[in-house]
Amino acid sequence: PAVFKTFEAFDRHMRIPLPDLLRAFREKLVDRHLDTKFARLGLRLWSMVATRPILYGRLTGWGAAVLRIVSGLPGMKKRNRRLPVPGGKTFQQLWKERNK
Repeated sequence: PAVFKTFEAFDRHMRIPLPDLLRAFREKLVDRHLDTKFARLGLRLWSMVATRPILYGRLTGWGAAVLRIVSGLPGMKKRNRRLPVPGGKTFQQLWKERNK
């Protein structure tokens, strides 16, 4: 229908180059010496994990499980949580089940 064609045209013209924007922001931080050792370590660890799919899958599954447990603690129920409780499975687990 025409609605989908309109949406496709809108989507095609409104694409935001997010990776390029994030890279430019990161370069500005480095140029201005606003990055920290902690941030560099975090990026190094993330890149190490992100390039290893099995490790990434296990760590994200473990992290989601820990967040579910922590969010269920009595003290957490009284506070106003900033993040929602993670769902039962990670995106990768759901994708793997769907594409078997």
